[in-house]
This record gives sequence, structure tokens and C-alpha cells, in this order.
Amino acid sequence: MVQILVTNDDGVDSDGINLVVQALTSFENVEVTVVAPATNQSGTSNRVSDPAPTTAAETATASGYPALAVVGTPADSVNYALDFVFAEPPDLLISGSNDGQNFGPFSEVSGTVGAARTAARRGVPALAISQGGVTVDAEHESGIVFMVEWLQANLDDVLAFEGDVAPVWSLNTPSCGGVGEVRGLTHTSLAAEFESGVEMFSPDCSSTREGFDNDVAAFLNGFATLTTIPEDLILAPPSAN
Repeated sequence: MVQILVTNDDGVDSDGINLVVQALTSFENVEVTVVAPATNQSGTSNRVSDPAPTTAAETATASGYPALAVVGTPADSVNYALDFVFAEPPDLLISGSNDGQNFGPFSEVSGTVGAARTAARRGVPALAISQGGVTVDAEHESGIVFMVEWLQANLDDVLAFEGDVAPVWSLNTPSCGGVGEVRGLTHTSLAAEFESGVEMFSPDCSSTREGFDNDVAAFLNGFATLTTIPEDLILAPPSAN
């Protein structure tokens, strides 16, 4: 059985994590374990609590899948799962689906990506999933499609990983708000900064522009983006709450 740990930063009862779990449980030979924050922890990066939580409450996702709720940050949830739930590390962590994009510099402060970074520092490959929102409702279903396609194409490589610091991939999908549709998935690099004067929260899925050199530009022009989080960000030590 492929062991997948699922967490998020919006809280265990959020719509995004529920849809992720529903999609994963449709895979054969996959066992899903949900350990997530009890409440919304957006923007907590990879921060950990001091002292670290040592208990979790039994609960369920919105559709009734069993879950554990940790009173703490996304990083706390990952550490609790690896320390107290799994006898052996899981094969993969999936964090999300987050309500709101976590592209470019947002990756540093994102609790969704922070959970993935925490798992990777402990040798567990991780995929962070974020769905554009803010100015429109987050259309999580469109991003889940790309998650499923990514798993189908990459699960063998994930299972073959050996090493101390695992990779982190970050998937960001725009919500089109009824104007156009997601133009596809592009593999690109993480933007180091936001371009001055650019409206970061209004992607244009009707755009016909091509040729983008970073995830922010591609996302804002209607593409779902897949980036690899740099190792120096993965290894950045967590601050304590």
C-alpha cells in the first residue's frame, strides 16, 4: 500500500482538504491518513509550537473521512503524524488544497507550503496544492484534476526517492470565475519577487499570452503552475510560536 499523509493550513474541516481526500481514496493501493490543524492556520509558514503538541483529537473531514485534528500549526500536524501516527514514514505528503494561491514569494509564508517543507526536511516527498481565490471563490475541483494527473505520472519516482532532504513540488491553479478556463499545466520556476504594479489576485483565464519565465506570470495568465521549492527554502529553520 502507498501511504499518503494529508494535511493543510485551512483546518481539517475545510472544503479543499475534503476534495483532496475524496480524490485520493479513488486510487487503488493507496492508504490515506489525515492529520491537520484543528483551526485555520493560514500564513504560519513552517512555524512550530513550543512545546510541540503531543495529542490530537479524533474527528472527520467534511464528507466523513476519519481524521486527527492537532491544536497547532501545519508543521506541528506533520511532526505529530511522523512522531506518533506512522511507524514508518509515509511515502508522500499532500498539503492542501489551499484556499488561495501560494506562488512566488508567498511560498515563504504559506502554511500549506510550510507543511510540505517540514515533511521534506524529514525525508518525505511532498506536494503542496493551492487554488486561486481572494477575488473569486476557490474552484478546487480544477486543481484536483492536475493533482491526480501529477500522481499518475510521478508516483513511481516518488516511491523511489531515497535521501535525507526530499523534494517539494508546489501546484497552483487559478480560479477563472466564469471567464475562460484553465489553459493547462506548465512547469516553471518560482518567482523571486512580485512585479511592481501587477494585480496578483486576478488571473485572466481568457489571456492568449505565451512564454512566461516564472510561476506568477503564468498563473496570472490562466495557467496552472508546477514549481519545485528550492532546497534552501526547504531547509530554512522553523521559528517557534
